Amino acid sequence: MSEATSDSLMPVLLAELERQAPSHASEEAASLRAARIVDRLRAVDDVLSTSSQAKTAWPGAPRAIDRLRALGWGDDHAALPPGARRVLFVDDHEDTCELFQELLQLERHVVTVAHNGVDGLLLLLTRTFDVGLVDLGLPEMDGETVARVTKRILGPASPELVAMTGYVGTEARDQARRAGFDLHLAKPVPAAQLLETLRRPRSDRA
Repeated sequence: MSEATSDSLMPVLLAELERQAPSHASEEAASLRAARIVDRLRAVDDVLSTSSQAKTAWPGAPRAIDRLRALGWGDDHAALPPGARRVLFVDDHEDTCELFQELLQLERHVVTVAHNGVDGLLLLLTRTFDVGLVDLGLPEMDGETVARVTKRILGPASPELVAMTGYVGTEARDQARRAGFDLHLAKPVPAAQLLETLRRPRSDRA
């Protein structure tokens, strides 16, 4: 596919966002969101092109639009119950995803699942989440790259990123922090620990 400009990516994305937008959303708001998404997708190209450590199958901005269409890219605009969070769970083990999705939904959290790093990154950059629970050993793009790129592009607007990995100890926690994770949880993560993590305010989590 030939290199696409931001302008050429805008029409298809804008049309989809307008189709999915709530009735009260304005055309200007949809246009601004589309422009922001396109800028973020193209920023990924720039970030990864300067990273010698990135081992990734990032599809590039034009094909990322196709991936987003398959994922669905509309935000859930419904109000959350008190104490609930919008959570992204990224893990390539489908049974684990299903188990934790059901667990978190019982606590009234709104849970979105991705099974590889590229889809996880696309969702983080285009939807609104409070917390991203990200396995480090992911296909297509590893969890550290997902965190690094998310923090580079979103900055302070990033959701809280929680690394979930079988690697434990001070070195593993420090490596996760350097990649951009706010918290490190050792797998297998006990259900009670995960629920307690989501219950505590972000400023209180360590």
